[in-house]
Amino acid sequence: MKYCSGCKKTKTIKEFHLDRSNLDKHSYICKSCTQYKYKKYYKKHRKVIIQKQKDRLAKPQNKLKRQKYLKKYRKKVKVIQTAWRYNLTQEQLLALCAKFKYKCGICGKSLKLKATKIKHKQLCIDHNHKTKKVRGILCGRCNLAIGNFADSIKLLQKAVKYLKKFNNKKESD
Repeated sequence: MKYCSGCKKTKTIKEFHLDRSNLDKHSYICKSCTQYKYKKYYKKHRKVIIQKQKDRLAKPQNKLKRQKYLKKYRKKVKVIQTAWRYNLTQEQLLALCAKFKYKCGICGKSLKLKATKIKHKQLCIDHNHKTKKVRGILCGRCNLAIGNFADSIKLLQKAVKYLKKFNNKKESD
């Protein structure tokens, strides 16, 4: 157990980042306080940070390094970013894919995923936009469809009713 000087709470050691400069080798503030601190700083200094990034990437040697890196690791980087965005480890993401048998949760389309590799282009992590809780995995089309209906069951039911109405008319014509 360790005391966080940010939120003034005692938390488990796993809730602190490693920091070799401290005696106990962990940061003095917890991960959630660190994240809050950096978000607050970024919000305040956003324009300066973005400009520095643009300047750094504009240098020819950095541009070439970045292109080589992305060419080699683009898919892996995307998967790691996707998992991180939803507070999932790569192992948890793979377990989620296995739970859905590497298929879209709606249409059942195979996402062509392997047990150790994930192609980001085909994978969408479905989540509740209000609670941020992960619901499952979807293909890109189904994810866009749900997103365009704003996760509204009522709108989706109206869409089904509409489609049924016009499918029945075509059959009777």
